[in-house]
Amino acid sequence: MVVKELQSAKIYAILLVSVMLVGALSLSLAISSLMNDVIIGSSGRIVTPTIASIAYESEIRGVFVHSMSMVNPDWDLIAQTCADYDINLVLIEATGNDYGHYASDIIPHGSEELAPAIAACHARGIELHVAMNVMLSAYEGDGQERRVVIDDGTTANWLCPTKQTSRDLLKALVEEIVTNYDIDGFMFDYIRYATREMCFCPDCEAAFKADTGLTDAVFPTDVLESGKYSKEFVEWRIKPITELVRDMRSWMLAIKPDLRFSEGAFTLFEEAPTYWRYWIGQDTADWVRNDYLDFVAPMIFTDDLATTESQVRANLNYMTGGPEGKIPLIPVLDTCVDAVSTPDNVKQRVDKIRELGCDGWLIWRYGGPGDGEGSNAPDIRNYLSIVDMPNIFTLGDMAVSATKEQATITWKTTLPTTSKVEYSNTPLFPAFFRHHAVVDFNYWDIDHVAGTLIENNTLVINHKITLTDLLPETKYYFRVQSEGSGGTATSKVLTFTTES
Repeated sequence: MVVKELQSAKIYAILLVSVMLVGALSLSLAISSLMNDVIIGSSGRIVTPTIASIAYESEIRGVFVHSMSMVNPDWDLIAQTCADYDINLVLIEATGNDYGHYASDIIPHGSEELAPAIAACHARGIELHVAMNVMLSAYEGDGQERRVVIDDGTTANWLCPTKQTSRDLLKALVEEIVTNYDIDGFMFDYIRYATREMCFCPDCEAAFKADTGLTDAVFPTDVLESGKYSKEFVEWRIKPITELVRDMRSWMLAIKPDLRFSEGAFTLFEEAPTYWRYWIGQDTADWVRNDYLDFVAPMIFTDDLATTESQVRANLNYMTGGPEGKIPLIPVLDTCVDAVSTPDNVKQRVDKIRELGCDGWLIWRYGGPGDGEGSNAPDIRNYLSIVDMPNIFTLGDMAVSATKEQATITWKTTLPTTSKVEYSNTPLFPAFFRHHAVVDFNYWDIDHVAGTLIENNTLVINHKITLTDLLPETKYYFRVQSEGSGGTATSKVLTFTTES
């Protein structure tokens, strides 16, 4: 992960790459005689169930292995240390668009670190996710020009997402990774511009005019912050990044359908939902709205508990629709940004985000046994040893059988837990395109519109709830949730349609 500073208008934020994708550990669930069976009425014929194979953890506990750790690391030691402290996800900064830590046939690379990292983590039941610095720097080794153009007409070493050659390069890279390596997840990092004033290249100019019809725009004068088409340009330039997220996801899923996707996002601030959308084109809530992400990992790099709480609440409010929202929110906490945080402080921040209803946490970054030369990160054992680690559980094996007027939903958990289904014939997490009057700019806001709840507090591992009095030929949105001593696991929103 690379540390940079971005200063725009009145808000100062530290740029640190991070993230994390939530996992789906494939745990085999023993059959139990315990069964939670909530039946509300009974009628009709049960049809063949639709199975959702995704698994959900009650808490994601992750660590980030930085690019600086890639000089002679010992992956067995790293993975064993993580396993010893109940970490279930390791995220490694394995690649950008111009340099990799794996055997690439496309871009320059150093030693092969991805294969041994995967082997070591999988041998211990830990998921391995790859973080990619998508737009940071621009590969030039093949003679193609991919850099952005800034307001003075010069280029900056940042990838332009509008250029077809940029898209071709990224497609080749992600297809290479998911074809050759058994990774569990992929994180979009540095999926943004560096500043408001990019990109003004001929490709961006042509696309802007074609998409908006504003063919009289003079580049860059009319689209700079003070220009007559300033707002139109800033709104438009979000589009190629969003399309890149959509397409990179699609390219990888075509090869590995069970891959999980996340984003290392800049944290939002109170009353500032437009900020990163405007300044750097990072439209996280829209990506959540479109189901491009399975998890979002806002970078909350502060030792202050009040600031941590404020930023977590803002992220939950705008990005996911609240705690246990549309997708999991997994904040990234730091041990060593400007200064080394104390273990006690990190524990307090983990406790705080748990209190606020987050679905896990990721610590930036790994240090200790097996760490590579030159990392100099603090020993993560000093931090993990004092964080409370209740037994986590997995929720999975969901199935739904629907008839004309009812549906039966079943699932399993690896520990005895409660059962809850929330359902509605309208979306549970609609997204609204709102206008922020103070800054005169729009933003996406994910909200939770509560559905009907059916629940049972009996602790079981085999769960079954039947919904009745449903409308025929109707699409229903639902999600299941189980709670136990190891936390709460909530599925994504799924759907079924009743028979005619």
